[in-house]
Amino acid sequence: MVEVYNDVRILLGRHSPTSFNDSLLAQSDAIFPEDEQDEEASYQDTIYEKLDEGSTVPADKKKKAPPATLISSGKTVYGRDATIAGKALRQANFACEVDPHHHTFISKSKQRPYVEAHHLVLLSRQGEYDFALDQPANIVALCPNCHRLLHHGTPQERNVLLQRLFDQRQQRLHVIGIDITYDKLTKMYDSQRSDDLNFTELDL
Repeated sequence: MVEVYNDVRILLGRHSPTSFNDSLLAQSDAIFPEDEQDEEASYQDTIYEKLDEGSTVPADKKKKAPPATLISSGKTVYGRDATIAGKALRQANFACEVDPHHHTFISKSKQRPYVEAHHLVLLSRQGEYDFALDQPANIVALCPNCHRLLHHGTPQERNVLLQRLFDQRQQRLHVIGIDITYDKLTKMYDSQRSDDLNFTELDL
C-alpha cells in the first residue's frame, strides 16, 4: 500500500484536481497535463524517479503515432513517457549532447549527472507526422542552460545549438520515420510559443 501511495504521489506532483480530471477525460492512467514550468520540472523529476525501469534502450524503429486527445481546456494532448526519456538520457551517458563538457551537477535522487530531456522535433508537432516523436531517437539530453536556451534564447544563439543537434540526429530521425530539414526545424522553434497556447503534454 505504501508503495502504491508513493507511486501516486510522484505522478500527482503539484497537480490540481482540474488537471487530474483532465487526465481522466484523456482516458489515460497516471498522466497529467503540463502546466508551464512547474509541470516541466515535474516531468524532469519523474524521469529520474523512473530511471532504472526498463533500462535497455531499444533499437531505433518506426512506431505509429499516438492519437491526439482534447482535454477540457480545449487543448490538444500528446503523451510523453518519462521511462522513454530516461532511456535517452542513459544513451547519452548523462552528458549534454550540445557539448559533453558543459557543467551540470549530481542528481540527489540517482547520484548521476543531471541533464534534462528535450524532444528535438517538438512534441506539439506530432499531428504532422505518421510516426511517434516520443522516442529516444528524438529525445536529446541537455544541460539545464542549453535546455533553457532552446526555449527562451534568441534565434541566433538557439540556432547554433539546433544545427549541432540536427546534424547529430538527422539520420536517427530518418530511421524512425521523421524526415525534417534544418530549415523546417528552425521555423518550428520560431513558431513554438503560439503553438503552445493550444497544446499541452501529458506525462506518463
